[in-house]
Amino acid sequence: MRRKWTFEENNYLRYNYRYEEKNNIIKSIDRTWEAIKIQASKLNLKRDNFIQRNSKMENLLNDSNESYYWMGFLLADGHFDMNNFRIHLTLKESDKHHLKLFSKFLEYENFDSCVLEFKNKDIFKKICDKFKIFNSRKTYNPIDFYEYNFTDNQILSLIIGFIDGDGSINKIHNRNDCSLSLHIHSSWLKNLIFIEEFIYNYFLIEKNKILSKIGNDGYAKLIFSNSIILTNIKKELNNLNIPYMKRKWYIIDENFISRPNQTIINKQKVHDLYHKLFDVKEISNILNLKISLVYSYIRYL
Repeated sequence: MRRKWTFEENNYLRYNYRYEEKNNIIKSIDRTWEAIKIQASKLNLKRDNFIQRNSKMENLLNDSNESYYWMGFLLADGHFDMNNFRIHLTLKESDKHHLKLFSKFLEYENFDSCVLEFKNKDIFKKICDKFKIFNSRKTYNPIDFYEYNFTDNQILSLIIGFIDGDGSINKIHNRNDCSLSLHIHSSWLKNLIFIEEFIYNYFLIEKNKILSKIGNDGYAKLIFSNSIILTNIKKELNNLNIPYMKRKWYIIDENFISRPNQTIINKQKVHDLYHKLFDVKEISNILNLKISLVYSYIRYL
């Protein structure tokens, strides 16, 4: 005799059929999967095929640079569903390959979509505790980067992930220089200030003013146009061993030196040689600089 479906079983399906792992549903209800699917259909319930129930969400807690990179990416582009303990990430078709790299990191490699969702209540809570995520509406209630107590490499990896999620890199008009920009909700201004301070300190480069500000459109923005900063970040990407978005970063030539920065380099070389008692003509020949230019650099010693 066919066993009738109880109110409790139907209720369980309404709350769990969409997201829960297949084996857990079978175990909880003690019915065949075919019977469960038929009943779910009668209740107009559907499973979200894009949710990767077998992924290893805990890899986001393994403290590798890559884990911090992906967390930075999620903080920029992902959604943290505090009610259902689920993380959702959607990318455009042209970036599907990047999402596939993320699924590989989560050890779910049979993945070929532009949408990735994964759920694990215990791991979700640990991730939120570690990265100070307390609200699903992170656009208006941002986390605070200043509260993070991670290593410099881990924080830089997180920042690169955040840039890959929300930033853009472009050539400056009629120049070989590039600019890196972040343009996000005004509530994130404090975090943009943290990013610029951290990057300048990381590469031991002096900063004379705060770059982050609220633009005329009411959004917070940060623009890096210093080629020394950009080339240093580009060189560091491979050292960090993170899966950065190559379509964004390829535009930066890590060997490029802008005119202002070349002037700074030349001045330092002239000063070094002059203190080693080379005369002006010798310095001019060694550095292939005009004698008048060498004199002008020495004048400000």
